[in-house]
Amino acid sequence: MYKKVKSHLVPKRERKSESLFEITPDWKRMRADIDNGLEPGESCYLQFSLDDWERVGLSGKAMEGRRVASGCYAVQRFIKKYLKATGRKYTVGVRNNDGFDLVVVDGPKLKPPGRKA
Repeated sequence: MYKKVKSHLVPKRERKSESLFEITPDWKRMRADIDNGLEPGESCYLQFSLDDWERVGLSGKAMEGRRVASGCYAVQRFIKKYLKATGRKYTVGVRNNDGFDLVVVDGPKLKPPGRKA
């Protein structure tokens, strides 16, 4: 069957299996905290060492000599897509802390107090 449609309307194949990161207990705990909501100024994070990358299955990309393992960016993209799908306005960042890679989810920003004239 032939149809002419806009490119964003072309049907896509649905994912048949879960990603390796999606089945980890760390993600399940983080997702539960995100679903319960984060207070303003509250954060949650995942900490990875090189051994953790192998356990998660992203070891082919995460590599020594790099400031932040590129697997962090894959996890960051995964979390950003989840937050967008659930409609949460949280920020996701990647940091390196003494040989450990951190993926940080920050809750809503604190509103500064109003100025008095």
